[in-house]
Amino acid sequence: MRRLLVLVIAAGCTHAAVPAKFHDTPLVTASDDRRPIPEPRKRTFRVEMYLADAVVFRPLWEGLDRRERVRARDTNALDEVPDSTWFTNRIGARDMSAEEAVKGPDTKGAPVRRFTITPAAK
Repeated sequence: MRRLLVLVIAAGCTHAAVPAKFHDTPLVTASDDRRPIPEPRKRTFRVEMYLADAVVFRPLWEGLDRRERVRARDTNALDEVPDSTWFTNRIGARDMSAEEAVKGPDTKGAPVRRFTITPAAK
């Protein structure tokens, strides 16, 4: 009984390493992604290799893999995506009035009709 009590007390003194939810780093709000990158090289696509990987190898590897997961690289310290050329965070960027919220994103009025609709050919 005494051994069990010692084990319970010893186990209570340990703690698991809990990863921090937010990291103490500068908050990035915009990303400079206008710089040129090298052109990607051409790759061949083999259906058999893709299916073998998706159905057999990847599930097997993920079931046996015990490595710690890696954080996404394109997020800031609050796990948010910073503004860039392809993404603009509009949620919470400024206060909106009730009228703006009711109106929605339309700021220029109805679209201008620049096309002609014709019936399908028979």
